[in-house]
Amino acid sequence: MVSFIKRRVPAVKAIHHVHVWVITSHMYAMTAHVIVEDITVSQSHKILEKINQLVANEFNISHTNIQFEAG
Repeated sequence: MVSFIKRRVPAVKAIHHVHVWVITSHMYAMTAHVIVEDITVSQSHKILEKINQLVANEFNISHTNIQFEAG
């Protein structure tokens, strides 16, 4: 999953502390720390939307908590 996100979202430099779990049947959640360039909040929102779309479509993850880090 980490390499998939990095390939599909060029702004993502690295991902760590990834945790995925089942909330209930067919409902999955994910937390992750995502390293990007030092960017504005509005730019990070676009990246967050792309990540959420990717994990929902490819892995059926409907709930995420993404923490951005500059790196």
